Amino acid sequence: MFAFAFFDSGEAYRFFSANTNRYGRVVTTENAARWRHTAWRPGDTLVWTLDTSADWSLWFGSSAGARPALEKALAAWSDIPNADISWELADEAASDYGATGPRDRTRNWVSIDPIGEFGGQARMWWGRAGAEWQIDQCTIVGGSRLAEEPPDWFKELEEDDPERMYPALGMWIHEFGHCLGLHHSQRLPTRRLPVRRDSDTAGGRPDWYRVMQSDAWVADPQMSYGWSDFGLEHPVTADDAAGARLLRPGRGWLRTTGAISGSLVMEGRPARYVHVWAFPADAMTGVGQPSPVGVFSDREGNFLIEGLAPGEYVLWVSPMTERPAHFWVAGQAGPSVADETVVPYPVRVTAGSVTESISIALRRGRECRPPAPCGIP
Repeated sequence: MFAFAFFDSGEAYRFFSANTNRYGRVVTTENAARWRHTAWRPGDTLVWTLDTSADWSLWFGSSAGARPALEKALAAWSDIPNADISWELADEAASDYGATGPRDRTRNWVSIDPIGEFGGQARMWWGRAGAEWQIDQCTIVGGSRLAEEPPDWFKELEEDDPERMYPALGMWIHEFGHCLGLHHSQRLPTRRLPVRRDSDTAGGRPDWYRVMQSDAWVADPQMSYGWSDFGLEHPVTADDAAGARLLRPGRGWLRTTGAISGSLVMEGRPARYVHVWAFPADAMTGVGQPSPVGVFSDREGNFLIEGLAPGEYVLWVSPMTERPAHFWVAGQAGPSVADETVVPYPVRVTAGSVTESISIALRRGRECRPPAPCGIP
């Protein structure tokens, strides 16, 4: 039995579920959907095919011109330490493009949908393995923006200018993350705005990779809908990397990590689909950069943050702010009324164990209902 699906599903971050009956529950490492072994075995390299029948000329000059950004996006995941992820853009071919993308299901394609009114999509094919769903194939498609004429400032860039990568690099990284098996995450609990060299109304040239933020904050996860202050050397965050490692851990890595579990309540009821960040405690006291890892609570208000290095963590609870990224569960979550809450004591994590029974009482804060973008600049 086979099924086609876009990246959207009924689960909250961090993973897609191998069991479609688990809607609304925490999707832990144990029940996360993974690639079928015959499609991508542990230790093997997953090969991607560049679709030469797509029109790459407007933004990249040719399919060869698109390679640097695509290879950098693949390397963002392949270069994560302690993760068994090896991806390679090793093939080119012309596809027979159908309603859901290239019809050849024996390849993992990278293509462009010239009429797709979206930034990018991960289009996945799944198959049954007993009672579970597994990933058999994935196609990444850029949306119609890549089939439209680019702005003048972009046309003036030299062919070897690294800024040619930025307009599409974040999108490719995000969609490849979906193909890995990662769902959408949450943006960090802080207000940041994009920096621009000139005004948009004047046709200015945007700075694609910088945001206004203090040195105390790092970028939003690539798997969120936030502003990703990524550079070419550090394109994914600790939150992205933790999810990737949990799906495809390197040998022995899981034994070196621990987890935090607990529950959220507000006014005597479970606080469902609220996000819990685990910030390293030393970073919260001004030593180094914070590198938080987080998850959503489930419909019973329970949460489980896995893949944490041993040490002390400060828990920061935030309401769901990116409802379009989680529209399957946003309706069940209700309005985002929980106030930002920081647990006033550190939680210790030890390797090979779960720090349990962390109960957090939330207060009612401001009420934000769609389309009001609560918490989003």
